[in-house]
Amino acid sequence: MLRIPSIPAGEPVDADGAPGGFSDPALRKKAPVFTGYRVTLNGREAPLHAARVSAVSYNTVWPGFQRPADQTEIAPFLSFEADEPVEVRVALDRAPEEAVVRPLSEGIVPEIRGRELCFTVSRPGQYTVEADGYHRALHLFVNPPRDWDVDPDDPNVLYYGPGVHCVGGVLLKSGQTVYVDREAVVYGAFAALGQRDVRICGYGVIDGSWEHRVTGHGFYLTCRDRILPEQDEHGLLAFLYRQNILWGNVRFLNCENVRLEGVTLRDSASFSVIPGGCRGVFIDNVKTIGMWRYNSDGIDIINSRDCVVRHSFLRDFDDCMVVKGTMGYDTLNNEDILVEDCVIWCDWGRALEIGAETCAPEYRGIVFRDCDVIHGAHVDLDLQHHNHALLHDILFDDIRIEYSRYQQPSVYQHDMTAPYDPPAEFEPPVPFGIFICGSGAFCEDYRNGCVRDVTFRRIQLLTEPGVPDPIPTFRGLDEAHDVRGVVIEDLTVNGKKIRTLAEAHVRANEFVRDLQIR
Repeated sequence: MLRIPSIPAGEPVDADGAPGGFSDPALRKKAPVFTGYRVTLNGREAPLHAARVSAVSYNTVWPGFQRPADQTEIAPFLSFEADEPVEVRVALDRAPEEAVVRPLSEGIVPEIRGRELCFTVSRPGQYTVEADGYHRALHLFVNPPRDWDVDPDDPNVLYYGPGVHCVGGVLLKSGQTVYVDREAVVYGAFAALGQRDVRICGYGVIDGSWEHRVTGHGFYLTCRDRILPEQDEHGLLAFLYRQNILWGNVRFLNCENVRLEGVTLRDSASFSVIPGGCRGVFIDNVKTIGMWRYNSDGIDIINSRDCVVRHSFLRDFDDCMVVKGTMGYDTLNNEDILVEDCVIWCDWGRALEIGAETCAPEYRGIVFRDCDVIHGAHVDLDLQHHNHALLHDILFDDIRIEYSRYQQPSVYQHDMTAPYDPPAEFEPPVPFGIFICGSGAFCEDYRNGCVRDVTFRRIQLLTEPGVPDPIPTFRGLDEAHDVRGVVIEDLTVNGKKIRTLAEAHVRANEFVRDLQIR
C-alpha cells in the first residue's frame, strides 16, 4: 500500500521563493507547496511541502527577535505512507554531478540520469536526498500505514480533517486527543499544563509560523523561584504570561502520560517541543523541519522522567535532541530517558545533548541509542555542564556520525549587518565530548557539578575525502568539578577500529580522570 496525501489549497513556492510566515490571518488559507522539483513515487506524482531552513551556520547570542531571512533558504519535504518498496524519482532543476541519500546506514545509492535521481526505499524511515551538497535537500518521511483509532465524534477529540486550520494556541485538558489528518495543516500550537493522558497524533502538519517573535519574548522555561513543579494549570499559565513565553509547537508542562505521535512540526518560534516537569512522555515518529529562527531547538526534555523518543527526524537550528535542567524545575531529576532510532540534522549547536542548562539534583539513566547524525555543527554527542547537577550513568550507543566535505564552519554573528564569512581553515564538529563550564550561565547560584560514568559505545565516524580528523574532546573545570569514568568502546572511523586515545586524536585536560578506550 502506498498513500500519497495532497496539500490543501497549495500556494506555489519555488526554490528561490518564500513560503508563509503566515503571520497575516488573511494568508492562512493555503499551505506552501515546493515547485522547484518534481517527485514521483511508483510512478505517481507527489506534491512537496515547503519549509524555510537555515542556509548558513550563523548564529548570535539571544537577541529576542526573528532571524534575518537572508540567512535561510527553502527546502522541500514529503510525508507519505507505504508498506511496500517505493521507487522514488526526483526531477531536479539542474543536472547534478553527485547525489547522496542519507542516512548512509540505509545503503541507498541514487542513480543519476541527467536531471533525474532514481532510487528505491524499501522500508519506513526518514531520509534526505542531497545533490551537490546539502542545500535545498529533499526530505522524505516514509510513515508506516496506521489506524490511529480516533473517533471524530468523541467529545474528547479535537479533530482536524483535510484542509487548513488556524487555531492559535490551544490548551488541552486531561483525557483529550488531538488528531491531525495527513492532508491537514494546522497553524497553531498545543499545550497541556498540569494534565494527564493527553495525546497528539496523525500524519499532518502543525505549523508555528503564526507566532511572530519580537524583543521581549521569553523562549524557554526558567524561573528564579523553585515553584514550577508545584503549579497547576492556572499557576503555570500565569507564569507563562508573566514571562511572555512563546508557544512553540507543543508544550507539556507538569503532565503525566502524554503522547506525541506521527506529526510533522514546522517553523517553531522557539524550542519546538518541551516536556517540562513531566513523567511518562512518549514521542514517536515525529518530524521537525523548518526550524530556522534563533534558538529553534527540536525536542528539549526539561527535568522529567520516564521519557521515550524514538523513530523521529529532527532538523533544527540550534540543538536537536536535548535533556535540560532549568531554574524553577531544579528540584527534579532528569532520569530514565531513552532516545532511539532517530535521524538528526543539526544546523547549529549540538545534535544529541545533555545541557547546556544542568540545574537539577541528578541526571541518570539516560540512553541515546541507534541514531544517525547526518549533519552536525559544533558537537554531535555531548554533555555540556554549566550548573550544579551530578551527571552520571549516561550511555551513547550505536551512533553513526556522518561528515560531509560541504560542512560549513559555525560562526557567531557579532554585527547584525555583517554577512556570513566563514574562516579559511575548518575544523569539523567534535564527534563526542564532555565539557564542564564555569557557572553563572542559566543559573545565579554559581555552583558547578561533576560528571561520572559515561560510555560512548559503538560510535561510527563516517568521513569523506578532504575532511580533517574529528577530535573527541573532554574538559573538566577544576579539581572539585571533574570528569571521571569515561569509556570509549568500539570506536570506528570509516570502518577501522580505533584502539588508542592517541589514534582517536582525543583531547582531554588534567581534570579528566580514568578515561579509557577499548
